[in-house]
Amino acid sequence: MERNVLESVDHFHEHFLNPCSMNSKGRYNVPTNPDEEHSIEMLKSSIAEYEWLNGSYWVSAKAGKA
Repeated sequence: MERNVLESVDHFHEHFLNPCSMNSKGRYNVPTNPDEEHSIEMLKSSIAEYEWLNGSYWVSAKAGKA
């Protein structure tokens, strides 16, 4: 267990292509697909919206619409 690293921000799971999941005992599930190993790839739509400083969210905030 010393070599394993787990980190999750549950309230951002909807922004990731392969979000991590938890089992009924509250433990993280180990990914079974090697392509989902780190669960760090973000959705292109989330990047387009929230990328600092040119994402649509920030453009609206600059214009005083957020």
